[in-house]
Amino acid sequence: MSKHNFNWENPSLEQAQKSALENELKSLRTAFPARVIDFDATTQSAVIECLIHTVLSDNEGGLPLPPLENVPVIFPRTTRFAITFPIHKGDEGIAIIADRCIDAWWVTGKASKPLVYRMHDLSDAIFIPGINSLPTATQNFDADALAIRSAENNQYIKLFQSGEIEIDATKLTIKCPTIFENLLTYQNGIAGSAGNNSNALSGDFTITEGDLMVEGISLKRHIHIDSEGGNTSEAK
Repeated sequence: MSKHNFNWENPSLEQAQKSALENELKSLRTAFPARVIDFDATTQSAVIECLIHTVLSDNEGGLPLPPLENVPVIFPRTTRFAITFPIHKGDEGIAIIADRCIDAWWVTGKASKPLVYRMHDLSDAIFIPGINSLPTATQNFDADALAIRSAENNQYIKLFQSGEIEIDATKLTIKCPTIFENLLTYQNGIAGSAGNNSNALSGDFTITEGDLMVEGISLKRHIHIDSEGGNTSEAK
């Protein structure tokens, strides 16, 4: 029992009960910051280390806990959709300790009674990535946009309150048919191929500057052969 809270010279039942309860609570784990040691992408589980040491007595130093293995990692998902992202060694998050054994549910996905009648046991940890300490806080935080981004902020999708969406990356690949229902503006040229199909365009086209080249032939400066075998003048 803790000598700090118990009056050994004048003991009472109330003090004894309070001291016993405090000692039990010292060994009760509910949630704590943790760090990834290893991650299994197949099972979406991790080996994690607790970042808060155990203290059982007021005069004792902190005792590190052993790594926790086979810890399920939470990703936003439903049965039809999921948001996934890589988990790396050193990533921080919070470990939540279930109040009962989760082994049967984790293996089968079905409701059942707990296989072991343990409570608040470290074996039943669940890891939620994302919480961070001050040294690992997100740099250049976007306070005015919903952002999906890299840590360096050099690849991102940002939704602004103004209604604008901004995308930046080294390359953007779209693998599905794409429909633009409004004006499309590009600034650094356009290049493409129809592959085994053909390009089809309809409507009026206005070229305000420059020229149109078709297989090396200029629309503005091309000439034809006249009926007498000579060349016509350039198009006007």
